[in-house]
Amino acid sequence: MIYLDGGVPWGKVNSAQSKALVQFCLRRSKYIVLPREHREKIEDSVVEKLKREAIEEVKQRSERQIRYIRTLSPRQWGIDNIRSNAKQEIKELQQIRGSFKKEDTLMEDLAEWGLVKREFATSSFTTYRPGTIWDLCYFDKEQVDLREQRKDIFACPLYMGAYGFEDPAFADWEGNVWMCICSHEQSFSMGITEENYKEFEKMNIRHFK
Repeated sequence: MIYLDGGVPWGKVNSAQSKALVQFCLRRSKYIVLPREHREKIEDSVVEKLKREAIEEVKQRSERQIRYIRTLSPRQWGIDNIRSNAKQEIKELQQIRGSFKKEDTLMEDLAEWGLVKREFATSSFTTYRPGTIWDLCYFDKEQVDLREQRKDIFACPLYMGAYGFEDPAFADWEGNVWMCICSHEQSFSMGITEENYKEFEKMNIRHFK
């Protein structure tokens, strides 16, 4: 498997490359996953579960980073920063509240737009905003209008009905996200096979791997 990053800061993606990249992603995906900030009612139990899982992930990630640093040097360089950053992130996660009053009708509203399922998260695949709950909406790729993305892969927002989305991602037939876009940073990341990488190279998109 080859992991690569493209877009800013490695280079701009022009309209012809955007069109080719969208087609490349669609051929290898079953779903297009569209994130948005959740702004409707949500059960407290769902919020608490999200927070617990996210906090545990932060703890495990920081522990892995510390173990790795200790294999490089017996000194504590960088470890205090890791602990401080983890503490701040956990504090922000603990402050998440589901305080919106509007009824949540997203699933019903977007059924005709090809919405298959919705997951809740504390970030999109590329963007973290303190205190924010995200909807990760999995759409049938055949029903998502990507005309603007074919001109500019980073075009944002992407509308489905009355809902605006950002940071689109592509998922395979098992629902695993393999390509994600950061709309505002104008960058993308993906994990592909050696064979698919050879086809990706033909688009002449500057990237780092």
